[in-house]
Amino acid sequence: MRTQPPAAVRKPQQPRSQRTMQSILEATAALLDEKGFSEISINEIVERAGCSVGAFYGRFQDKDALLQALDEEYFRELYDSLEDVMLGGDLAGRELPDLVRHVVQALYEVLDRRRGLLRTLILAGRTQADPRFREREERTMAAFPRLAAALLAHRERIHHPDPERAVQFGFFHTWYALQDIVLWEHLAARSPYQGTELVDEFARAYLAYLEYEG
Repeated sequence: MRTQPPAAVRKPQQPRSQRTMQSILEATAALLDEKGFSEISINEIVERAGCSVGAFYGRFQDKDALLQALDEEYFRELYDSLEDVMLGGDLAGRELPDLVRHVVQALYEVLDRRRGLLRTLILAGRTQADPRFREREERTMAAFPRLAAALLAHRERIHHPDPERAVQFGFFHTWYALQDIVLWEHLAARSPYQGTELVDEFARAYLAYLEYEG
């Protein structure tokens, strides 16, 4: 009988093992704010996490398995944050400029929270053959129709000839352009806007594309 290969990521059962695994994930996320994933050694990770190399290999087969675990852990966090934006109960009743700025601000905060980690995971999703990375990115867009409905509730103020597609394209353009500026430092350095000003300008651009009329 064929034996099953060992799991690349071994889920901890005991509280102490769970804490160790979480410490390794958090340590790696912190290191990714300082350098790229390929530049980080396992020794650096365990030193930052306060555990042993043996503890690392007790949870992960190798660094690729660690990347898989980071994807599972933190894309869930990303998805939950985006879902809060797009399914939040406070969308209704906002005027369109306020609603658009609220959405852009929330997207910016999601990206700014874990820049190095998200940069690594997004790159993996775009370059690796493993479909799980791409599936998670697609899942982040699953709640978009609720947001689109909130924006299209202001259809009379939107003068783009195709409001439905404009709302969708404007959101995708904002999300992916924000990713590039927020996550890649060399692009952020060239931007004349940062922080709150960056959010304001992206909101202005979205509204202009929708041909919003106040």
